[in-house]
Amino acid sequence: MYYSAKSHYLWSRQWRFALLVSLLLAGLALPQLASAARTFQSLTITPASTNLAAGAAVTANVALTTKPTSGSTAYGQVTNLVSISPAAPGVTLAINPNTYYMPETTGGETSNSTLTVTTSSSTPVNTYTVQVVAAAGPTNALLASITPYTNTFTMMVTSSAADAFSMSILPASANVFRGAATNVNATVTFIDSSATLSGTVTNGVTVSPSGQGVTAALNSIYAPITNNFGQTNLVLTLSAAANATPGTYQVVVSGTNGNFTANNPVAGVASFTNYFTIVSPPMPLAIQTFNLSGTTLTITGANGAPDAQYVVLASTNLVLPRAQWTPVATNTFDGNGNFNTSFDIASTVDPSSIQQFFVVLQTSNLLGAVATPVFSPIAAPYYAETPVTISSATPGATIRYTTDGSTPTETHGNIYSGPVTMQQAVYTNMALSFVTNASGVTMLKAVAYKSGPADSAVFTGNYIIIVPLRYAQTSSLVLGLAHMAYNVSSQNWNSVLSLWTSYLGYDTVVLSNNFALIKINDQQYIELYENPIVASQYQLANYGFYVSDAEAYRQQLAQAGVTVPASCIVNALGNLSFFTTDPDGHVNEWLQYLPGSVTSQSLGQHMPGTQLFGYMDDYGDATASVSAADSYYTQCGFSGTGTKVYLPNSNCYLEMLTYSTLTQAEAGKHEKSQLVTFRGMDVLAAANILQTRAPSIVQTRSTEGGSGFPMHNCVDVYSADLSRIRIIDINY
Repeated sequence: MYYSAKSHYLWSRQWRFALLVSLLLAGLALPQLASAARTFQSLTITPASTNLAAGAAVTANVALTTKPTSGSTAYGQVTNLVSISPAAPGVTLAINPNTYYMPETTGGETSNSTLTVTTSSSTPVNTYTVQVVAAAGPTNALLASITPYTNTFTMMVTSSAADAFSMSILPASANVFRGAATNVNATVTFIDSSATLSGTVTNGVTVSPSGQGVTAALNSIYAPITNNFGQTNLVLTLSAAANATPGTYQVVVSGTNGNFTANNPVAGVASFTNYFTIVSPPMPLAIQTFNLSGTTLTITGANGAPDAQYVVLASTNLVLPRAQWTPVATNTFDGNGNFNTSFDIASTVDPSSIQQFFVVLQTSNLLGAVATPVFSPIAAPYYAETPVTISSATPGATIRYTTDGSTPTETHGNIYSGPVTMQQAVYTNMALSFVTNASGVTMLKAVAYKSGPADSAVFTGNYIIIVPLRYAQTSSLVLGLAHMAYNVSSQNWNSVLSLWTSYLGYDTVVLSNNFALIKINDQQYIELYENPIVASQYQLANYGFYVSDAEAYRQQLAQAGVTVPASCIVNALGNLSFFTTDPDGHVNEWLQYLPGSVTSQSLGQHMPGTQLFGYMDDYGDATASVSAADSYYTQCGFSGTGTKVYLPNSNCYLEMLTYSTLTQAEAGKHEKSQLVTFRGMDVLAAANILQTRAPSIVQTRSTEGGSGFPMHNCVDVYSADLSRIRIIDINY
């Protein structure tokens, strides 16, 4: 993190523990045939497996087919033998008939027997294997040499109650990191032990102790149970807020069905208890306080490695690569990883400089670490499912990656072995003309490591697959939405900043007492300026678009009749840009991301697992004349007319709503930024996580769609300055 007399930079990472559950499938052994004058052709058992309640009996048909060799008339006695594994009390095995004779014929023949297995109420709940062996007797010497023929019958014994149901949860326990979007998913299995009853189980989840920032929910409160030993699986999601109290929590899942009468523990109710431990994730090095007294700057912080060395670097140029910053102080963390250092800023870099910047780094982060992974192609919007190659410049390094927002480590994540495909949107419930998740946004994280050096930094990319594209591709130089910039009143500065970071889970790339650059992904940002909110723009400072060539685009706009400046400039973040103004006075910044800029140096960083939304697809503004605004943005090369004007080569759009006389509240309602969830995350589930983080923040939940757009859920929240932030799970 960085500090200056006017500004300090902060960043954070949150870890999420993800748990994978494997299911072991057992297969039946294949029978073997022997060569003799007469052979066993096959032994089949129908059905091959079944479930039954303890104290019940089950039958199966055993069919043995024999076949003589050519011209043989050999015959003799065959005996069927049965056994069960593991051995169980109260189990009776019978096969009738258990002996019969191979016929004196020249053709094949099938003999049938009935296998009966009877259990008692004392038979333990378990899965059993019943083995049936057909063996030739000694009546005929030709038959005696035939290898016995074997097959098995699988039987699962459940509760002795004739109409009970039960459940289980995997994993049985897990450590859960605080602050992650989705900490752990567990599978809840409901088993109907009745041969006749069916119905729907209504489920509930409780967490104890409550009120500590830990919540749990099932993906459905209903579990349809089919008759004759049906099974239904649900997903239990456990989430812990960033401020959740560490400790062990009891999670109880219960199901109720009035059709069931068995006591489990009471009529119609089954329950299962798991214990999950909430732990604090490893935290990044953090500045906690700074104090400037004269020219002496004192910085304190925490989360370093106990007794490890750290260094303070200084620069007068924020854009300068880290390797070119000047070391100004070296010290050692205390035994708890805290630090406290003071130095004279007048003798650091350039005493005459108006502004100096400082960063605190653990020295191990400067020396000998494995090279950070890189992605090819880079994280950006694409028009088809895209395979991504991950590589590290360190020979022999192992790479692990995740796609769920959790932080990969040496023990967590998938080991990279080949390209990872970024997938397109999954349209759920389209048959009902209502979309519950359609996001094509995936967060890919990777780390590289090997024996000896320190692990690499974690590299992150948000990929957006735009399928289908609403308008045909063009040769436009406009690539997408870059930022939405808000004016924030001084009294609400801390509240608005907290809304974007602590609540929405984003990270700051740049943070000062009057400016914040908040990262959505490598191409998109939110900018906050501490400025008075004045008519007619109110909260809106400007909104930006990134282009492939700023100077060429400036010339294009000039030729199209748009008023442009005489030349481009390099802005404060080190990017090439120029400004125009639309008919309503909204300032547009058109920028080209340059190598070495603050945004380029932050590639792959500042995207923690706490963010629930990985893409910004819409800016809203207020216009006095839709037709005038349409004309201007058509000159800019945008598509469509009316209230939604689409960027070229993108499904991103500007939403223009008319006004007569604006108030601050009306401006905030119109001038929105719209965020899209990650692939697989339902917007209402994301909203529930936000509600856990800050119950006092009011959410407005609604549905929208129609006129060619599918119906979908959306959630609005407002900053203290009444700026609207909308979250959805569909990228048009």
